[in-house]
Amino acid sequence: DMGEWKMAVQIYFNALEVDDLSEEFYQRLMICYRNQGRLADARAVYERCRTVLEGVLGITPSEKTVEIFRSLTRQGR
Repeated sequence: DMGEWKMAVQIYFNALEVDDLSEEFYQRLMICYRNQGRLADARAVYERCRTVLEGVLGITPSEKTVEIFRSLTRQGR
C-alpha cells in the first residue's frame, strides 16, 4: 500500500535526521523510494549516504548499499 510506503519514508527520513551515520536507514529509505517508483529520490539518498560516510568516517558504502543502488539502475532502464 502506497500510504504505508509514504509513512515508512517519513520514519526513515526522520531517523536520518537523528543519526545520519546509520547506513541501514539509508538502505531502507532507498528501498521505500524504489518501491514507490521514486528512483531519482532513491539515487539521491545513495549519494547522500556515500557523501556522509566518506566525509565523516572515511569509508565507502557497504556492498549491500551498493547492491540496492545497482537495483535502482537496473529498474530505471
